[in-house]
Amino acid sequence: MIPTEPLFVWATDTLDGLGNPTKAAPPPEQQQTGLVVGQPWPRLWLNYAHNNHAQYIKYLVEEPVGTVKMVTTGTIVDPDAQWGGTWSTTTDTVGTVAVDVFTKTAL
Repeated sequence: MIPTEPLFVWATDTLDGLGNPTKAAPPPEQQQTGLVVGQPWPRLWLNYAHNNHAQYIKYLVEEPVGTVKMVTTGTIVDPDAQWGGTWSTTTDTVGTVAVDVFTKTAL
């Protein structure tokens, strides 16, 4: 179900009041392995992660009208509540599998 609270946003500025960066992507080796036990999570990486997640959630919530999603028939009960916006539904068959085709018709 889509949340009704305002979207969580974090670290939207590039620099803080002192001119220091507010976020930075972790180096590839950290992205590959994650943090090890007892390793602190640097502020820049935390800000980067929260900012990235918030942007992705915003993208999903604000999908443009005309977006199409296909799922196995009966998987989604209420697309308006689960994805937000208004969706129309048709049922089709792909091979031998029945699928519901959802098209976003309004925000």
